[in-house]
Amino acid sequence: SLLPGLSREEIEQRCSWFPATIPDPVVEMYMWRNVQASDVWGEPNPFWFRDMSFSSLEIAKDEYQRMVSSYGVDNTLEDDGVILETSFPFAAFNGGWYVVPSEEHALPVGSRYPVVCLLEGIDWFFVSIEKMLDTCHDWVRHDSYKYEDAALEEDVEMSIWRQHNPGVFSD
Repeated sequence: SLLPGLSREEIEQRCSWFPATIPDPVVEMYMWRNVQASDVWGEPNPFWFRDMSFSSLEIAKDEYQRMVSSYGVDNTLEDDGVILETSFPFAAFNGGWYVVPSEEHALPVGSRYPVVCLLEGIDWFFVSIEKMLDTCHDWVRHDSYKYEDAALEEDVEMSIWRQHNPGVFSD
């Protein structure tokens, strides 16, 4: 189960390590809820954003350092569409991250704060945190969702994904 949210002041204080302004949608999400009481393996019903776990602010700090030291090396706006040094990692799992850029990006999405996935590349996955939550909600509410596998048939998953995030995965 998710913990109660934090105040804006608590979030800013706990994230004083972050070198930019924390994106408003990230702050709003942590004000809504403050992750699980334990990690995903310790929770009977873990909270996932598809294949990434909602990170505590303390874990986000460690994940930020890992992200910048791996994907952040040689990262440019021109090549990657986003500057990772000023992107906040709010979810992670097994060397992958969901981040929200806090500064200008060059991604082909009509949103100031898209959700970007770092896993075997840098790709935008959701138009916004709000659209990510809508997408995840519709996935798990679908009749064919298999909770034990946390999975849907690929065509159903992609249909819901594209419904909420027009242009995602287009060439």
